[in-house]
Amino acid sequence: NWLAEPVACVMNGLEWSGIVPGDRMELIGTGFMGLIFVQGLRHTLAQEIIAMDINPRRLELARQFGADRIIDLSTPEGQKEVEALKSNPVDLVVEAAGAQAAFDLNYSILREGGRLNIFSWHKADYRQVDLGAWHMMGIQVYNASPSISPDFPRILKRTVPMMKRGVFCLELLITHVMPADRAPEMFDIAYHQSDGYIKGVLCW
Repeated sequence: NWLAEPVACVMNGLEWSGIVPGDRMELIGTGFMGLIFVQGLRHTLAQEIIAMDINPRRLELARQFGADRIIDLSTPEGQKEVEALKSNPVDLVVEAAGAQAAFDLNYSILREGGRLNIFSWHKADYRQVDLGAWHMMGIQVYNASPSISPDFPRILKRTVPMMKRGVFCLELLITHVMPADRAPEMFDIAYHQSDGYIKGVLCW
């Protein structure tokens, strides 16, 4: 069973990442969309793909999907790795966490003139960003929502063949399948992100 629209969003995000062969790239946030994005990055000519999150299980999935290195931000060891990245910054940061903490982190691990792809949907009304740092570092910022694409239906049409080829696999990301009459239970699990939830499917 395919969920093509989220994958099309990732295809759009990849198109607007400006990836250059040999790039080192960092993805912050390994939720459902972030893990699909890692699968797409695996098929680029990246030198290194680094995934960051606070969820060890999802980080292991990121490794399985093609991340060369994973960093658990909830651990002292992970924080040490972040500090090391500040002196060896990456070319591209894909922000897929949708959290203020991701904005606080992204520019500090990005090289001057690097690219920041704001891929996630930020549900909060406001975010604080260090525009002075972004400006002085010459960071190129892309808001890679479907609205940035002049022809998103074209991307959607290209997505299904990529799924048929196995570039993207959603099987391991569908953690919960329930009949429609259990929808309230599913929504509660999704809201609280409990029971190892990543993505759920309701069946009629």
